[in-house]
Formats: sequence, C-alpha cells, structure tokens
Amino acid sequence: MDKKRKNQYKKIYPILILVATFFMSIGYASVNSVLLGIDGSIDANLPDGIYITDVNYDSSVAADYENSNIIYAHQTMLNSEVILSNTDINSSITYKVTIYNSEANDYVFNGANYLESEETYSNDGITFKLNGLSSGYILKSKQSVTFTITFSYNSNAALENNTLKSLLNFDFDKIYYVTYENFSSTSNYPQYVVEGKTLTVSFGTLDAPIEVKQSGVVLGSSAYTYSNYKLTLKKVSGKVHIRKLTKYTITNLVKNGSFESGLTNWSIIGSSTSWHETSIFHFGAKAVYRDASSQGINYIQQKLSFTKGHKYYFFAYAICTSEQQFFADIATKSGSEITFKAIPTSYKRGSVVYTANFTGTNAINVNFAATTDSVIVDGVGMVDLTAAFGSGKEPSKSWCDSNIKYFDSSTVVYK
Repeated sequence: MDKKRKNQYKKIYPILILVATFFMSIGYASVNSVLLGIDGSIDANLPDGIYITDVNYDSSVAADYENSNIIYAHQTMLNSEVILSNTDINSSITYKVTIYNSEANDYVFNGANYLESEETYSNDGITFKLNGLSSGYILKSKQSVTFTITFSYNSNAALENNTLKSLLNFDFDKIYYVTYENFSSTSNYPQYVVEGKTLTVSFGTLDAPIEVKQSGVVLGSSAYTYSNYKLTLKKVSGKVHIRKLTKYTITNLVKNGSFESGLTNWSIIGSSTSWHETSIFHFGAKAVYRDASSQGINYIQQKLSFTKGHKYYFFAYAICTSEQQFFADIATKSGSEITFKAIPTSYKRGSVVYTANFTGTNAINVNFAATTDSVIVDGVGMVDLTAAFGSGKEPSKSWCDSNIKYFDSSTVVYK
C-alpha cells in the first residue's frame, strides 16, 4: 500500500446530493469530474483547489473489470468498488487518474489515505499502489499530474473476499518556498515549508547573523552566533527568505570621541577654561561638558578629511540636568547639522547622514545653546558609509541609528 494514515484523513463532507446529481456509476469506461467540460477539457472558471479531473480504466489481470466501478471523483477523493478474481492471487485492476492544481501556489503530495473503517475501506485483503505519484511530489500551479492506481491482493489475502469498496483521499498540502541569500550551499536546508506548519532550520556554524523575511516582511535578525544556530518559524503562511548578513568593517573618523583622553585631539574655540572633563559618562569612563555660563564662541572642534560624493553618518550623545539644546555640525556645511534637546533622565543621541559636496579637510563642531545648565557630551562619531559599504549601497539613517553604536577606531557590523 502506498500510504495508510489512520488519523490524518481530511474531512469528508456530505456528497450524496452531488453524487445523485452529477455522477453515475461506471464500469471500465472513463469518468470526468463535474468541473470538466463534456470533452474532458478543464473549465476556465475552475475554482481554486486541487481536483481529480479524469479517471480511466487502464488494465486488469483476471479481474471483473466490467462490474468494477469508479463511483465518483470529488475534489481529491476517489470512491470506487473493485472486484478481483476469487481464484487468482495475482488478480489486479488499474485505473489512470489525473489531478489538476488550479491555484497560484504549488502543492506537495503526502500520500493516499483513508479512515480505517468498513465505510471507507472494506477489505484489508486488497491493497493499492500508486505509480507515477509518490510522497513529496510537487504539483505546480496550473499543472496536472497523471498516474495509475492498481488494486491487488495482499500475499496472505483470503480470495473468497474479492471485493473492495474504498473512499481514498489523495492528500496535498500548500507549500511556500524558502529562498536563501549569501549561503555558499543550501542543499542541506529545507527548500519549502508546508502552510501552517513549523519550519526548523539547523545552520550549524555561521560566520554572520541571519535575517528572516516572510512574504517580504522582516521577522527579525538573529544575534551573532558561531555555531549550532537553529531557526524556528511557527505556522508559516507565506514565502520565506533567509539571508545571511554581509560583514562590513567601519571606522570612526573621530579621534577620542568618548573623551577617555580628555580633550586630546579636540581644539577649544574660545575660552580655554570653558570645557571640562566629567565622570558622568555614557561610554568608557569620561565625558566632557561646557560651563553654562560660557556662551558665545566657546565650542570644541576636530578636523577630519572628507571625499566629495561620499555619505557620512555623524552622531553624538548628550545629557543635561534640564532640557537644553545640543548642536553639532560640519563647519559651514548645510545639511550636516545635528540638533536636539538634551534631557536629564538619560543620554540622548542625535544623528544625520551628510553627503559631502567637497573634497578636503573640514572641522566638526560641538556646541550648546544652554543658558542655565551645563550639557555633557559623549560618544561623538563619524563613519564614511560610502567607503565602508560601497557607492549606492550605503545604509539609511534609520539603519545606522539601529545598528551603529559608539565605538573607537574600527568595528564590525552586519547588514
């Protein structure tokens, strides 16, 4: 027997009216589904689903094929009565069956099954075998498959019981394909997942995190792991795309951006006593602040090199005992400004992506509009996105905000 699954049979809806109205019992002649035209061609208005569209007598060995009947074929269910020889253990009868997939999705065949009962399978001495359709076969959208089903005796059957009345179901499940990106080989990974079921992929050793999309929607990215990473998606209901992220090395162009060396690498423009170190830090063990009373031309700056056409991610963190305005920019360059109100509860970050319209050296400035409180700054950074990711491949500001935190010198990110 091709497959016998006692507890997985799909619901069989009342079909007596359908049978009486649309079908008639036949002998060895062919039967077409109600969804076929009189000539056997597929109706253009066929509703979505998997359907038996044609059943034909194929061949027999010492069987009573004239009194054997295909009673009806409805959707993926085949109701038949076969009569074999009561003297020949090699007796058999074969029918040719065609099943059509009218849906936009592909389906996978699980096997032919029935409930173990007298009503759906009356004789365990007679078995069946499919040829041309096996478990795992993918029936593609708008295509059909033709195969044969042969009824024959078991080797230990009692020949006096030579009739089988059966209601078989050809069990198909909708599938969604799994696609992979940036993997050297995917042959060991699932190529599709069954709708509503769980997808589990064991990746083993990974050299980068993965990002998972289902029907185009990002479900999330994995944390970085070195080995034995396992992905589990429950009740999948759409196409799954799994992408191994690409590794990029980024460099912070700002020297001593967390002020661990005080104001080394920074120049104070204005009063040399207007800026000071503090232990109210966000990164490392130090930060700097400007006296609230030191307004006007009293700010810090650092000179950096820029390349025309490159995109730069510029960011900084600040905190204050009351809400005060933070300001930073690339000197005289419109579109490079970072402005936000520093708050007392926690360090707040501001950022901008600036496209350079010049090549050469220019200063970045850090200043405040505070009048009553000192504003503390920490974690100033500048990343050349074009140099790191490539022209036209630079990430968005929102991606940078989520994935680039303050760092000294160089670090690795995955995108």
